[in-house]
Amino acid sequence: MSDLDRALIESLQHDGRASVSRLARLVGVSEARIRPRLARLLESDAVRVAALVDPAALGRPVVAMLGIHCAADAEGTASVHGVATRLAALEEMNWIAECASTSTVQAQVSVAENGELLDLVNASVRTVPGVGEVRATTLLRGSALGPRVSDNPNRPARPLEFLGHTRRGRPLDSADRVIVTALQDDGRLSFTRLAMLSGLSVAATRQRFLRLQRDGIVSVRALVEPELLGRTGCASVEVVIVADSAATAAIIAEIPDVTYSLEVAGGYDLLVELWCSTQEVLEQRIGQILAVDGVVSCQVNRYSAIVKRRPQF
Repeated sequence: MSDLDRALIESLQHDGRASVSRLARLVGVSEARIRPRLARLLESDAVRVAALVDPAALGRPVVAMLGIHCAADAEGTASVHGVATRLAALEEMNWIAECASTSTVQAQVSVAENGELLDLVNASVRTVPGVGEVRATTLLRGSALGPRVSDNPNRPARPLEFLGHTRRGRPLDSADRVIVTALQDDGRLSFTRLAMLSGLSVAATRQRFLRLQRDGIVSVRALVEPELLGRTGCASVEVVIVADSAATAAIIAEIPDVTYSLEVAGGYDLLVELWCSTQEVLEQRIGQILAVDGVVSCQVNRYSAIVKRRPQF
């Protein structure tokens, strides 16, 4: 990518619905130069602008990460890709990554309650051919930066909470849900098009969106594939600590290449994601995590492929 592409993507990560004129002002070039660049990026498979939605507002406040070990077949090999593909068909799955080096599939799900999570694991996940051991870890809270497109040191982390309830305390009505669903598919849909879909006036649709945004239910941002950024060392890291989890998560969030650092409840204490330029850099970042006071150990799950990503949070 060129420096202009990086600046444009970083602006869209902050505000995915920014107008062409605003993007031109932010990156310091003309609108005529921005338009074809923006169109080219959005037509690619590597950049997508979409609404990130609070799962609690959708009635799915319990968010969990599933670590799914793939059972070996008669020849002693585990079909990670086959398991991941079959799991991707389940509606509850928001995100799925294949981790061939550990013969695991990492999957993030959101459900209405703990009982539904148990049913999902027992009735749906464990019955998928090739699935062996399944570990469920509940996500609680933390910070997310998303992948760093540039080396901007002033880019703040975005707080995340998965506390089992919506902070806004109001359910979405049918018009809200239509708007949210449409923006998950295309975050830059015009208010005119959103009004046609929701049955509201353009002015009312704009007010609905602004209220959803103000309440923290929806945030429209650019999602970027790691390949576009030249990141070939991507992994989730399960961290065991003997320290205050909030303070340790905050320290780890400051390490370069960390996209999120979350406190969790399960077999480990923190879940960290890294997008690094190479496997060698990934090893360096893991070493930095291990050097943080209070960190005892790490389990690293290197991504070999991401097979499903639904915009949330």
